[in-house]
Amino acid sequence: MQIRAMDSYRPFRRAAALFNPRERNSVVTIEEMASLLAPHGATLDTLPVPLLDGKPQPGAIPDLVAAARSAGAEWLYIPPDTFLNEHRSALTAAALREGLPSFAASERFVAYADGLAGLVSRYYSVGAFTGFKAEQILFGGVAPEAVPVETLSRFSYLVRMDTARRLRVYPPVELLRIAEAV
Repeated sequence: MQIRAMDSYRPFRRAAALFNPRERNSVVTIEEMASLLAPHGATLDTLPVPLLDGKPQPGAIPDLVAAARSAGAEWLYIPPDTFLNEHRSALTAAALREGLPSFAASERFVAYADGLAGLVSRYYSVGAFTGFKAEQILFGGVAPEAVPVETLSRFSYLVRMDTARRLRVYPPVELLRIAEAV
């Protein structure tokens, strides 16, 4: 879904992704994204944030973004990643400086930083879904281990228009019919 959403905004053959190599969900997302791009003739440059004493180094973010741009990336894909979320302003600012459009899997990079676009589960929807699951347990008598693992099926396509203007990378009109401008 993320790949089609990126391609609907701006077709590409090469993307790059920074990630915290110690965060398993980020590693799995990056591996899956790379494997899904390959059959379409596209590539994903994977750029793990270097570690020092086992901790990712935020100071490395601007250089990694610059390396992605120098290698020919047409998109900077931002996976769900706690470390990157903590440093979202530095990450999206570096992407802007490099003229590299960014596409996020989390709302905060677009709604609360300078990310260009993202296909996300809105935090309000995640909270409502969590409440529904809690209600099943607390009031429905369902044992926690019996509650099925599910994901949200509704997503929002966010576009940060001021970032689009700064990058001069405007969304297609058809996309604006479904996207939420933030």
